[in-house]
Amino acid sequence: MAKLSYKNPFIIIIIFCCLYFYLITTPINCTNNQTDLQSLLYFKNSISNDPNRALISWNETTHFCNWRGISCTQNRVVSINLTSQSLFGSLSPHLGTIPHFIGNFTSLERLSLANCGLEGEIPESLSQLHVLWLLTLYENRLSGRIPSGLYNISTMSVFSMRDNRLRGTIPSDIGFTFPRLRVLDLGENHFHGSFPFSLSNSSVVERINLSSNNLTGELVIDFTRLSVLESFIVSSNYLEGDVSFISSMSNCTRLVVLSLFDNLLSGSLPDSIGNLSINLSLLSIGGNRLHGTIPSSIGNLFGLTLLNFANNVLEGSVPFSIGNLNRLQEIYLGVNRFTNEIPFSFGNMTLLNHLFLGENNFHGSIPQSLSNCRNLLTLYVARNNLSGSIPREIMSLSSISISFDLSHNDFSGSIPSEVGSLRNLENLDLSHNRLSGRIPNSLSGCISLVLLHLEGNFLDGEIPERLSVLTGMQDLDLSQNNLSGPIPRFLGEMDLVSLNLSFNRLLGEVPTLGRIVWRNFVLKPPSLLVRYQRKLSKTMENLDPTKRKMQQNQSPMPSFEAEFLRLSYADLLKATSGFSEANLLGAGRFGSVYKGILDNGKKSVAVKVLNLTTKGASKSFISECNALRVIRHRNLVKIVSTCQSTDFRGNDFKALVYEYMENGSLDEWLHKKLDKENKKYGMGGMVSTEGDVYSYGILLLEMFTGKRPTDDAFEGHSTLHDIVESALTNEVIMEIVDPIILQEHKDNNNNNNNNNNSIKINNCIVHILKIGVACSEELPRNRMLMTDVVNELYKIACMAE
Repeated sequence: MAKLSYKNPFIIIIIFCCLYFYLITTPINCTNNQTDLQSLLYFKNSISNDPNRALISWNETTHFCNWRGISCTQNRVVSINLTSQSLFGSLSPHLGTIPHFIGNFTSLERLSLANCGLEGEIPESLSQLHVLWLLTLYENRLSGRIPSGLYNISTMSVFSMRDNRLRGTIPSDIGFTFPRLRVLDLGENHFHGSFPFSLSNSSVVERINLSSNNLTGELVIDFTRLSVLESFIVSSNYLEGDVSFISSMSNCTRLVVLSLFDNLLSGSLPDSIGNLSINLSLLSIGGNRLHGTIPSSIGNLFGLTLLNFANNVLEGSVPFSIGNLNRLQEIYLGVNRFTNEIPFSFGNMTLLNHLFLGENNFHGSIPQSLSNCRNLLTLYVARNNLSGSIPREIMSLSSISISFDLSHNDFSGSIPSEVGSLRNLENLDLSHNRLSGRIPNSLSGCISLVLLHLEGNFLDGEIPERLSVLTGMQDLDLSQNNLSGPIPRFLGEMDLVSLNLSFNRLLGEVPTLGRIVWRNFVLKPPSLLVRYQRKLSKTMENLDPTKRKMQQNQSPMPSFEAEFLRLSYADLLKATSGFSEANLLGAGRFGSVYKGILDNGKKSVAVKVLNLTTKGASKSFISECNALRVIRHRNLVKIVSTCQSTDFRGNDFKALVYEYMENGSLDEWLHKKLDKENKKYGMGGMVSTEGDVYSYGILLLEMFTGKRPTDDAFEGHSTLHDIVESALTNEVIMEIVDPIILQEHKDNNNNNNNNNNSIKINNCIVHILKIGVACSEELPRNRMLMTDVVNELYKIACMAE
């Protein structure tokens, strides 16, 4: 490692040839060689450790041209080679950042200071090296601009500054000022401006790397003259323009790497892409704005080992000819609009390590031919429309060790017992399909699992005890199934970071050991909040008669997923008569709502279609889905399905499907009710935190009194808030508590002969209703703060223990 400031002389700067000057030059006439001598002595004095005694001969008793590692011509230093001598030391003031004195070696032809931990700016003095043809300063921490004089050294052939902090623009005429250029490597810096078109003139250039900068504008270059080009990398910039320039690359017969990834390029892939070099190994054009299809000529690129077209707008079928690429090890085609089936020919690519086809519109089944890919490490086909059973042959691919993700598809049947073959697998995600049957005991064979997601299926039976051997598990989600039986105790003994078992038919106590996160939340346990959450959940369970009935009658709540409809775009199109205006119920900022008829006229629904051109619509869709999947209330319209697909023109389509309410719009209904009550609920009108507190307070009052705030009983000037407040003041609160709650706890206390418990429950109810009243005060400024609400609820939870 190296240091460039003078504050700390103890920073190690030379480790295994960190400072490597390898100079070959032509003779020049110079009578004074004292500059060379003094510079070499300054360097020697900066070395604090010379374990191989490489510098033992460096003293004035011998002419410096005879020193070890030094080569001279006409008594001037032309080469210094101290490679792999394990020299340690610090840069003296005479050396500086990059030593300024190097500019005195005017016969220098090669200078390499790569990976030395150098900081500061590149000295102007290097511009004096008029015959320099190799300059490599890559993998340092150099900053500032490259001295303009360096771009005028016409002998320059290898110019590498990659992985620094350099800024400024790349001269537009660099292709002319460097006529001998073979390597231009300026990637991973902060250069801005346009791509230099003059590089089209660099007929001997072999490698161009300008990746990971801030280049903008149109990528314009003519590759016709670049016949010896081997690598062209401009990924991770902001370059625009059509990719039709690929057609001019057919003359680049030595091309091995072509990386245009992560730009703003557009257009369609030309058929001539198949005319690229047979030596091409890496082709990466992902993360752009390409449209159209993949030409079948792609199958001509037999030398490919990596193919990346991900994150574009490509559509249609993936050509069968892709199976000709039997040297491929990595394929990235995800996040496009590909349709039809996954080609059977994928099975010909037996060297595949990583296969990413997720977030497309593939349908049909997974081709069994993929079982030939016995070197596969990652299989990602999530978020498609794939169906059928999971092929046992695929599940038997024991090579898969990083990720096996089939989530968000339409797979059915049971989880194959062959899943136990995946002994080295870390992440298994089969969530949000139609899988049924029991969780196989053979899952216990996946001893390396860190993440297991099976949520959103129709799995039944008990959670297998044999999963207890998966001691490395950190993230387990079995929610939204039909699982039953007790919650296994071993879950509390596992070192889980996230556990979700919600929306099943499980019974019994929540595990209290280990590092678990219970229910839908993702928190960082162990924490007071987790302990509080368990206490409060238990308290609310005691106070909720529906849960008490469920446990006593051994009749668990039905799974939400079991009632969830699977609807496609075509289903909704038919149900709404083509989203006709006749079925339009209303429109808002994020979309429109249509009435639809399903099941041959048997079921009416309301279909909310998102307007995805409106900013925030997609976020609104996700938020609404997340909220409605965990909320149940008699005054909320029930969601029965969602649809996330594409329409018949290939445009993204998202919709929420609700039960249809016959009594007109919610807005009209609410306004009628509020008018009836002189609009006393939540004075202030604007959406605010105080308004949310008010809603929370009314919800508490409704839960424990069994009365709705819009009931006809509240005539005149009385409100639910007023009635509860009056009952608290007059100490007759139990007279207005929901009789069902009182009866349930009366029966429970009679069975257990526990009068103390009755007093506890009564006290809890009183305190909760006090919170409800404090939150639902008429004036916003008088309402309780939510931080105080949380503290009060925690006290109630402790009281109930």
